[in-house]
Amino acid sequence: MNRKLGWEEITGILFFMAGAGMLGVSVFLSFSSDLWYDEVFTMGLAGQSLKGLVSTTARDVHPPLYYIIVKLFLLLFPSVAVEGQVIITKLVSVFPFFLCLIYSAVKVRKHFGMLSAGIFAFLLLAMPQMADYTVEMRMYGYAMFFLTAGMLHAYELTISRDKGRKDYINWIALTFYGLAACYTHYFACVGACMIYLYVLLFFCKEGRIKRKWKEFLVSGFLCVAGYLPWLVSAVTFQVGQVKENYWIQPLT
Repeated sequence: MNRKLGWEEITGILFFMAGAGMLGVSVFLSFSSDLWYDEVFTMGLAGQSLKGLVSTTARDVHPPLYYIIVKLFLLLFPSVAVEGQVIITKLVSVFPFFLCLIYSAVKVRKHFGMLSAGIFAFLLLAMPQMADYTVEMRMYGYAMFFLTAGMLHAYELTISRDKGRKDYINWIALTFYGLAACYTHYFACVGACMIYLYVLLFFCKEGRIKRKWKEFLVSGFLCVAGYLPWLVSAVTFQVGQVKENYWIQPLT
């Protein structure tokens, strides 16, 4: 027997469809050859060897993961002309927003209902300047996705009362997304630290830290250990460069 949808579910579905529609517009906007300086830099990095890409990025002001993702996608289409590579790279920027919608439909809907999932999906694409950011050939969409997914898995850890397979999957996901965020943007690294702090404070508040400290420490250690090689590079090359010569002028 078919269940009748309530107004909250119907409204949520409409919001979700509106968000998906805006993302469809972003796909359409990807079929353009317009570029600005940082996007040209992205294309130049993606065209280098993997070793050259990482080496060059170490002397820039961002971690390398986004550029590696772009390079991997472009390797799937080796014979495409430059104009086609630009379109592919813009579609690569749209891709994490599709993943955010999937998490909205699965994780957000599961815990907060269809109305919240729909509003989440809609507001994600309706934020100011988001039509630009969804197709911009930069790392911001991936930073948003990694932090969003990491936070949703962290939330599931806080509401879980049993040690089981789902718990371990969430710990693995939190570690993976946290490390990926760190390797995507330094502000995203701060966000990943805040997610871990949220989990720690919640466990302490609920008196569950004695049962969860091993998993928390292992996850945190793997994240820090995985990021440490790049952190050394960032401190060695990038901090001094930003301090001495950067486009953002000192505040007056």
